[in-house]
Amino acid sequence: MGFNLPFDLSRLAFNVTPARREFGGGFSFGLWTYTDENRVVRLDPNRPRITIKHIDSKRALISFTGRKSPDEVDLIPEGSVEGTPQRGYKFRGHFLDLKTLAFALTDRSHTLRSACEAFGVKRGKIEAEKHGEITDEYIDYNRRDVEATAELALALLAEFDRHPILLAETKAFSAASIGKAYLRSMVITPILERQSDLLPYVGYAQTAYFGGRTSAHIRKTPVPVVYTDFLSMYPTVNSLTGLWGY
Repeated sequence: MGFNLPFDLSRLAFNVTPARREFGGGFSFGLWTYTDENRVVRLDPNRPRITIKHIDSKRALISFTGRKSPDEVDLIPEGSVEGTPQRGYKFRGHFLDLKTLAFALTDRSHTLRSACEAFGVKRGKIEAEKHGEITDEYIDYNRRDVEATAELALALLAEFDRHPILLAETKAFSAASIGKAYLRSMVITPILERQSDLLPYVGYAQTAYFGGRTSAHIRKTPVPVVYTDFLSMYPTVNSLTGLWGY
C-alpha cells in the first residue's frame, strides 16, 4: 500500500527489465536479493518479481509474477474450497495505490497533499525545502509522508466501506468501477448478457450519441464567459420522473 505506489516500488527495486505477456509495455522489478559466498549481492530467483503497467497517470496494473519452485501451499488458489494445489497458479497479490482509490472515490486526480485535505487528514503532507541531502529535517519530512499516507489510507478505506458493494479496494480503478459494482449489487444484468443478439447493433446505436459542442466565435480576444453544467443529471432526472420503479 502506498500513494503513487509504482513510484515507490521502482525506488525499492534491485533491478528492472521489460515486462512480458499481458504486462507487455510495462516494467518488471526485482526487489529481493541475497549475498552469495563471494559476498556479491544477487537477485533472489526464489522470490517473485513485481510487474507494473500504467493505464494512465492515475492508475496502474500491479502484480506479482510466478516464483521459481513454489511450495505446494503457494499453489492453492485464493478462495479455494478444496484447498487443492493447482499447477501454474500464481498469487498476484493485493496492491493498493491510494492515488487510484482517491481518484475512484472523487473522480479527481489528487496529490498526497490534496488527498489529505479532501479526506480530512489532520497531519497531512509537509513540503521539503530541497531533496537528496540527508538531514534531520529531511528524515522528519519522509517520516511525515509515511504518517500522512497511513492516515489517508484509513480515511479512504472508511469512505470506501460506506459503499454497499462487492468490490475489492484494489479493484476500484475509477468512479466507473464503483458504478458497475452498484449495478451488480442491484442484480442488473448487462444488456448483452440478456440479449446477445443485439451485439452488432449496440455499436451502431452508440454512434448516434450527441455531445455538446463548444466553439469560439471571437478568437484571440478575451471576452466574458459563463460556465454552465449540470451536476448528476442522470440520477436527478431518474428520480424526478419516477423511473426507478421500472
